[in-house]
Amino acid sequence: MSYLRESLFEARAALEYVRVVGGGKAIYIRDVEHMTRHPVMLDSRYEQRLIAAVKFGSAEQIESEIEEILTGLSGAQPGDWKYRAYVTGILNALGQIIGRYDLPAEEIMGGEGMLLFQEGGKADRSALKQWLIAVCLRICGYMSQRRSSMAGTLVEKAKQFIAEHFANGDISVERVCEHLHISQSYFSSIFKQDTGKSFVQYLTDLRMDRAAELLRETDEKTYAIAQQVGYDEPNYFSYVFKRRFGVSPSQYRGK
Repeated sequence: MSYLRESLFEARAALEYVRVVGGGKAIYIRDVEHMTRHPVMLDSRYEQRLIAAVKFGSAEQIESEIEEILTGLSGAQPGDWKYRAYVTGILNALGQIIGRYDLPAEEIMGGEGMLLFQEGGKADRSALKQWLIAVCLRICGYMSQRRSSMAGTLVEKAKQFIAEHFANGDISVERVCEHLHISQSYFSSIFKQDTGKSFVQYLTDLRMDRAAELLRETDEKTYAIAQQVGYDEPNYFSYVFKRRFGVSPSQYRGK
């Protein structure tokens, strides 16, 4: 994308010279205007990779991306306008994350960040690198906390939904994910991490615990209890119950 933006800029500049030299002539903009290849803005590819590393990567990946991005400063001197423009592009990329997720900017940037850009932004490349890595790691930490908190909330909502619908024979992981508006792969990951069980294991245990409670506290027939906990087939219910408790429903009741 950065190359497209540069090409568009050059094409527009060349059109301006048509008024001077006339139409019907080929104009190569670099023949009439001196342009440097030194970047004055952050390449969009680097920007997207940095954002991805900060949101989902490891500390090593973040450091690697920062190191590669800072190669764009080769030839620029701390304090000159190209240096400041390039660094501003990096900060804008990080600012996207901070703003989008409403993270505490002052805590993330830290007071030392302002010192780096005093006196015309004369911080050397090494100091800049260490500060950027520290900022990225802080953002990464906040993002991790947000994801953990959000995942915990989603799991609790899933448990509530399952508790309210476990008696329905058609309850499924698909229905739970539709209710939560999340993907099945993400749900399976956070649910297993929180409960230590898969969705099917959790649902089965919940149903069996409720069935055992009904067997202890009521005189209802086994087939009726099976239906109350989501099983249309009494024989299959008895099979699952025995696998869980080691005895059949009737034997469990007779204890």
